[in-house]
Amino acid sequence: MAADGAAHRLHIFGIRHHGPGSARSLLSALNELDPTSVLIEGPPDANDIIAFASSPAMTPPLAILVHGQEDPANASFYPFAIYSPEWQAMRWATAKGRPVRFIDLPAANRLALPNETATQGRDESNGKTTAAAPEEVETPPALTDADAADATEPAPPEIAAIRRDPLAYLARIAGYEDSEAWWNALIEQGANAPPVFAAIEAAITELRAHMDTLPALSVTEQRLEEQREAFMRIAIAAALKETDGHVAVVTGAWHVPALRRKIAAGDDRALLKGLPRIKVTATWVPWTDARLASASGYGAGVTSPGWYAHLWKEFERHDSGRDLDPRTFTARASAHRWPSAQQWARDLHRRRHRSSPSGAVARGAARSGAAGPR
Repeated sequence: MAADGAAHRLHIFGIRHHGPGSARSLLSALNELDPTSVLIEGPPDANDIIAFASSPAMTPPLAILVHGQEDPANASFYPFAIYSPEWQAMRWATAKGRPVRFIDLPAANRLALPNETATQGRDESNGKTTAAAPEEVETPPALTDADAADATEPAPPEIAAIRRDPLAYLARIAGYEDSEAWWNALIEQGANAPPVFAAIEAAITELRAHMDTLPALSVTEQRLEEQREAFMRIAIAAALKETDGHVAVVTGAWHVPALRRKIAAGDDRALLKGLPRIKVTATWVPWTDARLASASGYGAGVTSPGWYAHLWKEFERHDSGRDLDPRTFTARASAHRWPSAQQWARDLHRRRHRSSPSGAVARGAARSGAAGPR
């Protein structure tokens, strides 16, 4: 990918697509590194509208919408919360006047792929393609029965479990039964220091060393993942040639080991040769907390967007010089994030919904984007 002489200038930060601790750690790393350019996993088709992220009028949650010019229904949404690391990276770069661009496989190609390939990674709640992958750190898709039939031999049970939920495997090693609780303790509510990226990379590298040797993905899924990572490697190499300074790459943690690999540029270009392409248009659109919740069916959703938004606000309070008091930390969450059942019922009544107390609470939780414990 990049020459050995440029390797020390390349800094890849593996993140969770929506996480306040990940975002805070990333901002600390960017401030410490002060890179000359920032590359972000996302659709290059939207590079021309990144600058709008710097506008005070842009208030997350937001999403980038990329759609076919001839068929607007053929579209992809790329959501961002205020605590999304990619959003904070865009804001950091535009505030510093640094070049920033997306480097994932263009939506113009992905939307033109045959239907069975294009549907990989789609948001199950609305059938639209999203930039994020299943679970917390862009993990590979689960093995289907049809895919399993194509495998030459069954994977060892432990390795198969890693594929189903890589974070759950790491969480069990750490003594946690719940991967979400482990990730929150380690990253989202943890120390938020830049060194955490090296630890995440080491763990994911070990996982992929096992996973990449298994015939677990279907041909189309495997091909798409390889093409995405090939495109990103080519983009990274180009960025390193454009500057003598440091280059920061912000990507789902699952991709970090693949982006580190030294693969001939010709081999990467061969993977991309002949890809179909359509004309697309990119724009910003409003989004909602509810659609960021995993309960909505969003593959990269989080359990409680409201809690993560609260965490981010408290991190900002702490970074502004005010102490992060655990007692007021949770008290403010209770006071400001959760409307009463009566408020939910009144809101639903205004919308002419039929409201029982239990139904109001259930629907209100879904509307506010709060998923229950699991």
